[in-house]
Amino acid sequence: MLEEVDAPLAANIAPDVTAGLFQYDPFETPSCLDLGVDCHVCAGIAREAETPILHFFETALDPDQPAEIIDPFLSGIAVGAEDANSELAPR
Repeated sequence: MLEEVDAPLAANIAPDVTAGLFQYDPFETPSCLDLGVDCHVCAGIAREAETPILHFFETALDPDQPAEIIDPFLSGIAVGAEDANSELAPR
């Protein structure tokens, strides 16, 4: 069983190694609700999923810092109904 910890999370395994799992509920995720797509589809396209994945890999590729896992709901990237059709919304 994994220990639940608060995000952001970085260097939790070793000074340059980050590991973790961020899990969210598509039925409670704003962009999934706004886009009105099946929860299995939304898991791969939700802004709340896409942003932390991209952030993790961007930080993992930066040699000056460890990879970081963020909480999209605390990071202010959750998409509201007014943004669901914008060019920034998940596709």
